[in-house]
Amino acid sequence: MAARQSRIATMMERGATFEDVEEDVINTAPCDSDEKAALWLFAWSFMPRGRQRYEANQHLRRLAARNQPTPLGDGD
Repeated sequence: MAARQSRIATMMERGATFEDVEEDVINTAPCDSDEKAALWLFAWSFMPRGRQRYEANQHLRRLAARNQPTPLGDGD
């Protein structure tokens, strides 16, 4: 875990995107879901607060849209 944490810090401090860190480090880590969640939160902590709020809102909107019932088409 310490090595992954260090790699996340290095990547984020060098300007990597959260998505790059998530894909390259977190998703590929042979960890359980709690450990991956902790790594995810650690990486998330490097993002500016405004960006965190924006991304959280976008994610919630995508989830809400996914959970909307599909309207029936014309004549269906």
